[in-house]
Amino acid sequence: MLIYYISDGYIRPGNLQRKTMADRRVITNQLNELVQHGFIKKNEFNTKIPKVEFELTRQYKTLP
Repeated sequence: MLIYYISDGYIRPGNLQRKTMADRRVITNQLNELVQHGFIKKNEFNTKIPKVEFELTRQYKTLP
């Protein structure tokens, strides 16, 4: 389900939480697994208020 929401473009974890109504910890764990498997990419921005966005990689197209 997370890949579906990320496929719309760059997305932040808070947006995913609002769209899925899932616990923040569950979303974080699933996002980390998807990053480890290479399906999504985590973009971290070093700003005054740290910001993280996720985007799909080409690897996600290998999913059934």
